[in-house]
Amino acid sequence: GAIELRPKKEAAVLRRELDKLQKYLGGIKTMRRVPDVAIVVDIKREYNAVSECHKLGIPIISLLDTNCDPDLVDVPIPGNDDAIRSIKLILGKLADAIYEGSHGGQANVDEDYDDYEGAEDEEEYSFDIPPADEDDEE
Repeated sequence: GAIELRPKKEAAVLRRELDKLQKYLGGIKTMRRVPDVAIVVDIKREYNAVSECHKLGIPIISLLDTNCDPDLVDVPIPGNDDAIRSIKLILGKLADAIYEGSHGGQANVDEDYDDYEGAEDEEEYSFDIPPADEDDEE
């Protein structure tokens, strides 16, 4: 309504800003209460979310890489927060556990890690490590 009454250039700027706000904050409109827990994949990228959770006292579960500070979260999960397969695997298992906990049963007892994309290629790794010489120990 009010955007169409503005000059063309100003209306375009307002529409872009409105679209950006809708994209990043649209889900907040439907929230009825503050969440019980926040799950964050990359705390370096999502520093605003981590900051807001600290202000509101919301516990944070986070997938942490070696470049993140584990003291910033309540439940750190060590893992690669850059690889899509790692994120899918860990968040999938976490979602299953949350579902089981909230519904009082088990989601899929037969489910295995092989159900996740990229997990089907199990390779055998062997490490040829020569035995340590007793003379080298000092």
